[in-house]
Amino acid sequence: MNHPCPFLDVLHDGLTRLADGLHGVLLAVSGGADSMALLNGVLALAQKTGIQQLEVAHLNHGLRGAESDEDAEFVREACRTAGVSCVVEALSAQALRADSRGSLEESARTARYDFLQRTALARNLPLIATAHHQQDQAETLLFSLLRGTGLRGLRGIPEIRQCSQGVRIIRPMLRIDRVTVLQYLTTCGVTCREDSSNSTAEFARNRIRLLLRSMEDDQARVFESSLLRLSHQARLTTEIMDQVAETILKASLLEVTATEVKLDRTQLTHWPEPLVRHSLILTWILQGWPRQRMDAVQWQRLSDAAITGRPPRWSFPGGVRLSIRRTVLHLYASEASIRES
Repeated sequence: MNHPCPFLDVLHDGLTRLADGLHGVLLAVSGGADSMALLNGVLALAQKTGIQQLEVAHLNHGLRGAESDEDAEFVREACRTAGVSCVVEALSAQALRADSRGSLEESARTARYDFLQRTALARNLPLIATAHHQQDQAETLLFSLLRGTGLRGLRGIPEIRQCSQGVRIIRPMLRIDRVTVLQYLTTCGVTCREDSSNSTAEFARNRIRLLLRSMEDDQARVFESSLLRLSHQARLTTEIMDQVAETILKASLLEVTATEVKLDRTQLTHWPEPLVRHSLILTWILQGWPRQRMDAVQWQRLSDAAITGRPPRWSFPGGVRLSIRRTVLHLYASEASIRES
């Protein structure tokens, strides 16, 4: 008799909801507890979910020297044992640090997703699955709050994200808590690697993780639950605001290309400032312009300029510029900014 398994039940639900009938999946596997649970769970559910082509991708950032190399070999061996094809790529830690522009954490994240998308395209796999779970969501929300995020940032990690060239990233474990993940690993006897850098305070996300783990279990569960409810409310509110923003943009749009947008300011001034700001943020997203350094102050400056006409010129972080001439708001980005985004 098959006994119920909470981890596999929720993972199965996530895969069937997010995979949308596609039968090829690339799993992002670091060798840590979460990704090893994902690998073993997907293998256990492959027949039930109809997954026909399953492959693994592992990026060795090289930031922990021999430990990073051991992680890569551990993933290779796990895949050999399971009979799963595995693609491993190694980066130069020195080059990664040189390219970090002050944020090694962000540089490593960008390199990882670039590798995953390239690998998915090369292997003709339409889906990339990552092992993000509920605690990752809570950490992301707290990280966004500490950075001073707006409503959009409170939505947290999306369960599904469309990438370029038809590849989608799905997160089928996002509704699973970490306790359930660890229970599954223990029950099934799955071994995993422990990233020693997780216990250091070098990266901002690690400091947040250590803070959450320092709480009493009951206190941490209540806090995470509150953050997740806030994320759900922000997602619902943002969806409604996006609909209004699309109406505003449709009425005010004069011209749009890959590098520039011209808007009629007289149409924008008919709306409350928060909705104008939301419309301009949506413009950034639709254009694919970089938003990493566009904080609340910058978005406010942009919406104020759209409504008042001042300042008539401004340069925003990420290479996007503003120019106002009479009733026309002109936003334009360099080709380099587009490539970097």
